[in-house]
Amino acid sequence: MACCGSVREPHWPLPDRRSPSWRRGRLRYLSSATWLWTWSLLLCRRGPPLPAVCPFRCRPGRYRPGSSRYHLGIAPVDGRLATVDSRGVGIAVLGPLTIEGEQGKPRVLARRDRIVLAALTVRPGQVVSAEELADVIWGDRLPPSWQKVIQGCVVRLRKVLGAGAIETVQLGYRLAVSLDEIDAQRFEHAVSRARDLLAVNEAERSALVLADALMLWRGRPHSDLDGWDVARIEVERLSELRQAAEELYVEAALRSGQHDKVLAKAGALVSEAPLRERRWALLATSQYQTGQQGEALRTIRRLREVLDRELGLDPSPEIDVLEQAILRQDPALVAESALPEPDAVCPYRGLESYDVEDADGFFGRGADIAACLHKLADARVLAVVGPSGCGKSSLVRAGVAAAFRADGKRVAIMTPGAHPASALAAAVPGTGPPPVLVVDQCEEVFSLCHDAAERETFLATLSSLESIVIVSLRADRIADISAHPAFARTVEQGLYLLSGMTRDALRSAIEQPARMAALTVEPGLTDLVVNEVADEPGALPLMSHALAETWQRREGRTLTVAGYNASGGIRGAVAQSAEQIYEQTAGEQRPVLRDLLLRLVTPGPDGEPIRSRLPRRLVVTGPADDAMVDRLVASRLVTSDDGVVGLAHESLARAWPRLRQWLDDDLEGQRILHHLAVAADSWDDLGRPDSELYRGSRLARASDWRAHTTSTLTATEQDFLTASTRASQDELRAAEVQARRQLSINRRLRVALVTGAFLLVGALIAGLIAGRQADRADQAATSELARQVGARAQLTDDISLSLLLATHGVRLQDSPETRANLVAAINKHPGLVRSAPAPLGRIENLDVSPDGRRIVSGDSRATVQLYDATSGQALDSYTLGPIGIAPHQVVIDEQVYTTARFSPDGRLIAAYAANGIGQPLDPTRPLRLLSAAALDEVPQQLVLPEPGDLRFHSLAFSADGGYLAAGVQKGLEAAGDVAYGLVWDLRDRQRLPRWVALPRSPQRVALSPDGRTIYSSSPLAAYDVGTGKALWQRQDLVGALSIDVSSTGSLLAVQQLEPAHADSAATALVEAGTGKTVRVLRGQADATRGLAFSADETRIATTDYNREVTVWSAATGDPIQRIQTAEVSWAVAFSPDGRTLYTGGSEGILRAFDLAGQRQYLSHDPSAPARRYLHVLPSGDGRSIAYLWRDANGSWVSFSDAATGRTTSPTSLGLALEGGPRTPAAWHPNGKRLAVHDAHAISVVDAGSGKLLKQAKGLDISSIAYVDNGTTLVTGNAHGYRSFDEGLEHEGVDFARHADCCTAPAPDGRTSVFFDDSPNYANVHWRILRVETGQVLAEGDVDPGLNYASYSPDGSMIALAGASGEVFTIDVATRSLRRAPTQGHSDEAVFVRFSPDGSKLVSGAEDGTVSLWDAHSLELLGRVSVSSGGKPVGAVPSFVDGNDVVRIAAYDGMVYRWDTRIERAIATACAMAGRNLTADEWRQAFGNRPYESTCP
Repeated sequence: MACCGSVREPHWPLPDRRSPSWRRGRLRYLSSATWLWTWSLLLCRRGPPLPAVCPFRCRPGRYRPGSSRYHLGIAPVDGRLATVDSRGVGIAVLGPLTIEGEQGKPRVLARRDRIVLAALTVRPGQVVSAEELADVIWGDRLPPSWQKVIQGCVVRLRKVLGAGAIETVQLGYRLAVSLDEIDAQRFEHAVSRARDLLAVNEAERSALVLADALMLWRGRPHSDLDGWDVARIEVERLSELRQAAEELYVEAALRSGQHDKVLAKAGALVSEAPLRERRWALLATSQYQTGQQGEALRTIRRLREVLDRELGLDPSPEIDVLEQAILRQDPALVAESALPEPDAVCPYRGLESYDVEDADGFFGRGADIAACLHKLADARVLAVVGPSGCGKSSLVRAGVAAAFRADGKRVAIMTPGAHPASALAAAVPGTGPPPVLVVDQCEEVFSLCHDAAERETFLATLSSLESIVIVSLRADRIADISAHPAFARTVEQGLYLLSGMTRDALRSAIEQPARMAALTVEPGLTDLVVNEVADEPGALPLMSHALAETWQRREGRTLTVAGYNASGGIRGAVAQSAEQIYEQTAGEQRPVLRDLLLRLVTPGPDGEPIRSRLPRRLVVTGPADDAMVDRLVASRLVTSDDGVVGLAHESLARAWPRLRQWLDDDLEGQRILHHLAVAADSWDDLGRPDSELYRGSRLARASDWRAHTTSTLTATEQDFLTASTRASQDELRAAEVQARRQLSINRRLRVALVTGAFLLVGALIAGLIAGRQADRADQAATSELARQVGARAQLTDDISLSLLLATHGVRLQDSPETRANLVAAINKHPGLVRSAPAPLGRIENLDVSPDGRRIVSGDSRATVQLYDATSGQALDSYTLGPIGIAPHQVVIDEQVYTTARFSPDGRLIAAYAANGIGQPLDPTRPLRLLSAAALDEVPQQLVLPEPGDLRFHSLAFSADGGYLAAGVQKGLEAAGDVAYGLVWDLRDRQRLPRWVALPRSPQRVALSPDGRTIYSSSPLAAYDVGTGKALWQRQDLVGALSIDVSSTGSLLAVQQLEPAHADSAATALVEAGTGKTVRVLRGQADATRGLAFSADETRIATTDYNREVTVWSAATGDPIQRIQTAEVSWAVAFSPDGRTLYTGGSEGILRAFDLAGQRQYLSHDPSAPARRYLHVLPSGDGRSIAYLWRDANGSWVSFSDAATGRTTSPTSLGLALEGGPRTPAAWHPNGKRLAVHDAHAISVVDAGSGKLLKQAKGLDISSIAYVDNGTTLVTGNAHGYRSFDEGLEHEGVDFARHADCCTAPAPDGRTSVFFDDSPNYANVHWRILRVETGQVLAEGDVDPGLNYASYSPDGSMIALAGASGEVFTIDVATRSLRRAPTQGHSDEAVFVRFSPDGSKLVSGAEDGTVSLWDAHSLELLGRVSVSSGGKPVGAVPSFVDGNDVVRIAAYDGMVYRWDTRIERAIATACAMAGRNLTADEWRQAFGNRPYESTCP
């Protein structure tokens, strides 16, 4: 039998129920689970076959103490493919398509660019024709310029991926990136490797590889390619592979004794795909291994029920074998719980660099590897430059070179040495295809090779190679390259500056190798090591060395803090390496070593050694020093970067006893030497003036030290001392002359006094300057704090905390960035208008008064709260006590539930409080009637039978207000007691309630509007209140926590729990009269917690445990709106008018969501009939909006008056309109006419009446615009432009000035800007022309893919909207292009317009985002988004009513109003937050800064 995991499971089609063979013997049908996985153990057992099953490929004694974790034959598995790590996937398709940009941030692509790239990734390395790409993008409706559009997409993608990433071939395009850069390929390779690992009994490593691989999935792959059969097949293949990987992961985890970790996972897999038998077997096996034998057998029984119900089949024979093995408790079912022994090989390389074969254990440089591979996509040379010890060799070998080798390319690695030409000839033979050449430690060309001719030959050869060349070079040697211009130019093309590792990268480099070697890292060890090496780029080899020593001192499989300290840590590693170097140094060279190291250590005030970094010229006193520096750099003790030399780690100065002794031997002398070195260097830099020389006691001390020391001085230092001595002697001879001039000296003293006065004034001024600098420093710190809290606001899921942090960020510093953060925080929850904290905690239920003015809720503190619905203010409260009345002691805690309901007339509130099993807190008076006006008990309470013996679970009024029902259980035992529905007649409160017997279960109840029928939830049933007789019952429909009845009593809503619990997240709508299911609301992510009908019965709201509230259409069962609440909402209620939805739950906050849209931060109203429009265009004054669309009868336009909301009747355009980001229309400056075009015709329509005024055909049109104050209509195409009068008569001269797109008139009425794609589509050329004559006034180039252009009101700037979502401006006077520093949109930008005063810009895009910009700096001031049915819809914004209010016309007919003033945003955020920051929240965000209230 084949090994499990090594055989791809076939995908069998489901059988046809109509087939004659369907019931004939119940044909044995297997879903995608073929049982090669667990049953192969029948062949693995030692001795004769037994009738039992072993679900793993295990052997007795598999993990014996002390046995090696690696087995014979594992090397080929490890060597074939590196594990999935944080290397930084270049192209991610396992979810929404993204491309990693700089610093790991995803790059935003326009929709068409995404589609083109996604299509190419479906078949990487294969040719995809342009026709196929066009079919994917447009289907059957190809635009005339489709070839140009695809070429533009490819050009833009090459700019992101690299010039060579997409190859143009005769038949189309081919994606030529490394397969390692596509996450789908990495995933497939990782799954294959995991199968191989499992086949050689490396279950734990297989589980690790699979866990990392499954993390690559972020959602549905290739979602942009829906409808393309090729992609559909690939998506199905990847999805099947993912399901198999999930099953393989559970199997591997079970085989390695991790059954407790995957039990829940196995259950989830069964719920996701209940027809895959393999998953049921995995679940049963994991249950058995965790000691749940009964549950395991029940799982197999449920499998039989599911297969019989869904397919009419019995399980496969292997299931029967598994069941028998469980029944007789076969020992083979139990995996060894002991984990395998850790690897006998240390996972850390010590002072050695990582090589190509070590790629499996190389972590922490993922982003750098991806960046280097992207560099090589544009150039054939990569030059990795950085300081010594920063990991250059490891990066180029185990990172970049390993990636090429994984792609099947041959890699040759060399170091130059003393004879680089010979080393190159040996590495690159003259025959066969050229390999990828890695020249590591290229600085050896300059330090070891003394033959200038050979050096020049070697570098020239490298420059002329046609193959890929990867070079690593120490930063301090980069200046040597300048003497070789050809090689310098080659290096410049692929220069990559490597910096030190971040803290997160260091963590990965510490923890991931241990993880892969089955080692654990003691908590605290990682932080200890990271703190020692952070900000020390040359300390990476020392860290690896210290970790290797820690591994030698491990406790079992654990790397401990004690072991690290015992090894000496970084200090011990440094001292050990330094002593080894000293012992290997020849006796005559040891003084050179001593002098060199002493120069790199400065004595502190108390004699403690302090590391110093000095220019190389101050350290090197001769050739012997130069050679010693290179030797110490190679040994990782010293770093040399950019001409500066320093110790690799400060611990060398403190932890190496020999260096400390050298320093102690002549502490004062070392102070003199360091001062002398700096003074001499400064003297030399200043031109050697006498004023900088030593004099007096300083000279005497230095001269005395020089006479007795053995230290070697540099030539500059020697010259400095000689000049100082000579100058001192000259001054002594001048002393006598100076004495004779005492009078002159006195005058000089007076001058000195005056000078001192001036110096005092100068000191005061300096103090003022210092104060200002301190103020600026405080401002900078405040600015940074504001930025940090604003960024944190985007990351937290807590609604109120996010809003408060963003708001306080603005209060700290009102800047474009903090404003944008605040708008983003508001836009995360667009429907929320108000929040109010519950005074005492969790909100259990909600009910709104019939007039909509008040809200009542119950909490976890047995308290009823009354709120003002308009302000959210808590009006009053009532506690259902006293607490702890005998004999039923009940403690108020998280298991207390309080329920309160308004009577239909709004005058009464019925309430009770009970513990988790329904016991009332006050058993003598469990149910209270309260006055809704003041929460006082009404005089006449309800009569309760045997109150001390009832448990309460629900309350419900009848819609006519005549009756009140409660779902109760009698007795105080387990939940299986008999249940009743108690129904009181509120017109006679002294009468005992009617008892209606219900099934044995905690029951939620509801009443019909007239109170004559009571409904129970578990199972769903209807009973006549008068007789107690069951009217209908649904045994198959079991409700749980909630039930509700519509206002007319026609529908019931209940959480649906099917017997198999396969769909516990659904809610069922049932006819109240018959019990028939009308529809099921599907699509929730988790089980329903609460539900409520709207008063008009058109909608129903549900809450679930996934922190989501969904509003559904009661008529269709489709979701209308989904609201993320960031908390488990336990209760939900509509306002009587249905315009507001209230929620409350685990966080104890009452929230109000505006469903109508008029009260939101981004308020909205319908402007045109709801449909998906092709184009929307507001007039220049914003008073009218044109909506263009196409249907089966043709192309149409209608106009909406923004002030009145009036919409004209549809006007047939007689055009073949196409969709796309470029709007084929232009408004007349007076806003009364609109010109619309297709590729060959123009139609002019009156906006007021909708009448078609003129039409011209037989044209060639790509763009259109009104110029000359509206008297001339200009059309452009790829050949030039021509002008027409208002009657569409050709009146002007045709000019051969290309005008492909986005023509925009200038405010002066005489000039316009025209745009034309360059011949290779690499950029767009713009020209400002005088339309009448064709004279070019200005021109320049911009990025390709423009969709819209607009002039500023004063004509000084042109704003551009790009196909990649970018926004640019052109300064007309200087012709300079400014690019927004922030990506404006995630899809194609379709519109951009200036504010009336020209200070701001607003842009809109196909993804529904609208961005506000500072027009001069292009800093983002805020971004909002619009959607329709939860999906993005295109948006076109414009300014109205001044410079602060933006009207947004959406492509679904809605119009939004955005008040961009910061005061409005702050007020909105505070209302939405409903509170201020707590003391803990403040401390976490602002540290010790004094507390300030964020909101009034």
